[in-house]
Order: sequence, then structure tokens, then C-alpha cells
Amino acid sequence: MAAIIIIGFIILVIIFTVSYNNKQRREEAEMLANFIKQREEAERQAKIWQELQANLKETEERKRKENECKRLDELNNETITVVYESVDENNKPQAIVRRSNNTYASVERPSERFKISEKIRIAKEKINKWNWYDETTYQIELTERQQADLAKEQILERQRKEEAEKQVRLRQQREEAEQQAKIELEKLLIKKQNWQEFQQVLQQNRVIKLYHFTDRANIASIKKYGGLYSWEYCDKNGIVIPYQGGGC
Repeated sequence: MAAIIIIGFIILVIIFTVSYNNKQRREEAEMLANFIKQREEAERQAKIWQELQANLKETEERKRKENECKRLDELNNETITVVYESVDENNKPQAIVRRSNNTYASVERPSERFKISEKIRIAKEKINKWNWYDETTYQIELTERQQADLAKEQILERQRKEEAEKQVRLRQQREEAEQQAKIELEKLLIKKQNWQEFQQVLQQNRVIKLYHFTDRANIASIKKYGGLYSWEYCDKNGIVIPYQGGGC
């Protein structure tokens, strides 16, 4: 009897264990199925979101390109007129330009000169960078530009005048020096009729410099009479040599 009870108990335990394990496996299978279902739903939602973002981005890009084309068309059809031109202190050309709506801007060009009343088309980046102002500011800007250009022109005119006067003075000094050299040469020709012979001797011997040693007391006389002369010439012309040295 006891053995039957024990066997029955064992059978009940086995049945309970098998039933519990089956239930646990079913729950795990259901959890896995729910997880897979949630993951697939999440992936589907993510894909839908990505498609919406891509469509939105595509729509925005299309609108941006449409606006860009419209703005470029407006710029290409707009005529900008140069109303005043000048150069800055670095000699770079600059100008004041006017749009069709009577607004103005100060602009520069790195190399090309603006021409008065020149009609130019402006690129998109320029139109965005230029600072446009109204008629009142334009009049103030124009007055300042004109005054600055006038002052610059006055300075240039004064510099040109000073340079011209300098050239005249240099030419006069050069002419005076040439005249004085001519006079000195004529004096030498009078005092030495055979100067070519001396020149020939110097050239033949490649003599390019001559040195004369004398006492300091004779310097004033040398400067006064304009050179060195022979004893005979000094005696005939009453030139007194303060300190007569000997030759060596």
C-alpha cells in the first residue's frame, strides 16, 4: 500500500513538472513572439519616419531651388547703375551704385575701373554682401567722397607742382654746373695751350689720379686762384705763395 502511494506521488510530481515546463515554454514562446512583433513594428515605424524625413527634405530642397532660381532671375533682370566712381588711398577703384528701387551701396573692384553710367549685372553673392542705404545716406556718402577726392586731387596737384619745380631747379643746377665746367675748361685752355700733350702722357701711363702735397698755409691761395700753377705763371701774375716748399 505504501509503495502504491509513493509511486502515485512520484507520478503526480512528474505530471506536475511536465505541465509546468510546458507552460513555461509556452510563455517563453509567447514572449519571443511578442518581442519579434514589437521589433518589426518598431522597424516599420522607423522606416515610415525615415521616408517622411526624406520627403520633407526633398520638398524643402525643391522649394529652396525654386526660390534660388526666382531670385537669380530677378537679379539677372535688375540693372545696377554706377552713379559715382573714385579710387581709395590704395588706388583701388570704388564706386557708389544704385538699384532700381533707388537704394545705394558703396562697392569696390580689385582691378577693373568703374565707368560713369556703366550698367552692370550683379552676382548673387555681391547682392547679399553689399550694404544698401537710402537717399539721405547716399547724399552724405557722396559729399564725403567728393570732398575726399577733391582733397586728394589738391595733394596730387601740389606734389606735381613741387616735382616740376624740383626738376626745374635740377635742370638749372645742371646747366650752371655745365657752364662753370665750360668756363674752367676755357681758363685751362688759355693757361695751357699744350694741354693735349699732358693728357696724352697721363693716358699712356694710365694715370687717373694726381696728388699734391702742400702746406696748410697755401690752401686759401689755391682756392682763391682756382688751381695749381707753375712758378713762372705765379711770378708773371703776381700770385704769392705763402709757404714755398721744395720738390722731391
